[in-house]
Amino acid sequence: RLFGFDMMSGPGKLMGLAAYGKPRFAAPDFTGNFNDGPRKPGDKTAQHWAALAMHEARRKGYDLSPLGDLTRLTEPLPADLAASVQHMFEETILGATEALHGLLRQNGINTVNLCMTGGTALNCPANTRALNQGHFTDIFIGPGSIDSGLSIGAAQALYYNILEAAPFEGNKDTGESCAFLGREFGDDAIDAALSRHGDRVRVERLPDPAAAAAALLAEDKVIGWFEGRSELGPRALGHRSILANPMHADNWQRVNDIKGREPWRPFAPAVLEEKAAEWFTGGPSSSPFMLFTAQVASDRLPAITHRDGSARVQTVSPRVGRFYDLLRHFERISGVPVVLNTSFNGPGEPIVETPDDALGFFVGSDLNALFLEDRMVLHAASDLQFPEPPSPTA
Repeated sequence: RLFGFDMMSGPGKLMGLAAYGKPRFAAPDFTGNFNDGPRKPGDKTAQHWAALAMHEARRKGYDLSPLGDLTRLTEPLPADLAASVQHMFEETILGATEALHGLLRQNGINTVNLCMTGGTALNCPANTRALNQGHFTDIFIGPGSIDSGLSIGAAQALYYNILEAAPFEGNKDTGESCAFLGREFGDDAIDAALSRHGDRVRVERLPDPAAAAAALLAEDKVIGWFEGRSELGPRALGHRSILANPMHADNWQRVNDIKGREPWRPFAPAVLEEKAAEWFTGGPSSSPFMLFTAQVASDRLPAITHRDGSARVQTVSPRVGRFYDLLRHFERISGVPVVLNTSFNGPGEPIVETPDDALGFFVGSDLNALFLEDRMVLHAASDLQFPEPPSPTA
């Protein structure tokens, strides 16, 4: 609230803003659990820290006027405050995981495995510090680590703890397949939605939509991508995504404009899992849910490289479906196995779920094309052309 954010979207924005500043207001007394040790009423609360930080900002001569002005948040005071909050949060998460590890060891449990959940597990830099600096070297965080995952957690608790079902023997699938649990729409639903927007769009079915989409991205077009079941959780993982070419720096601003987001907010890269280590360092080898950060190892990806050289990486395996094929085609054309991937939604809206949702966004946007399963959709007035059908083979 100090920054002018709302309480629902604010935490994620604060995480992105932190890269623009330095943690000059970080205070060790405000890290850790609120119940650690004796405390006086009012100690270690957000309000208490904010009051102390503002006092220190005045003493140091900061310009206070940018606070609460959403157009000036990258200026020194809000940026340094955001960096300080992020630093203290990371220290708290790292301390909590290390405390857990110590308790487990005391009780004779030696493991490198950790499962994290809750909204705080969406903080990618904190997750990465816990992975790289703590004793747990295998950390799993599910895609629905917020309220949207409660139903699955309740079902699992019942299945395993009450019904005492045995775990699936040998099942270690913690990859993308546990994210795509939403509705799936067949040809009839897609055709009905298209008929409701018929005068505003042109459409054609394609034998290889992934190849057509990759070709458009190589030509620096921005597209909507709609495939299969929708994702669980707040991150678009290639089934309800807006995609752009990561090699053009101006696509950062361009896609923020299309989505109606603040211009300083960063974007995530989606990369072929088998090529991730060639393009990103310091993160886990597999990061299917965009829940860890890494350092960008190439200067060819300016549209997804954050102010501090980091990126919130999504690794993509064949289990994702056509989105994997799109990345393969894009690498074949451009030499780069990475695309800019962001959620398919406007400001204050949920990620699109239905074909009607996707078309409703598309017709009022500057997206160049929309791919609905195997259909390519263009604006009625667009000068883009559908790809030529492949030549018949003998």
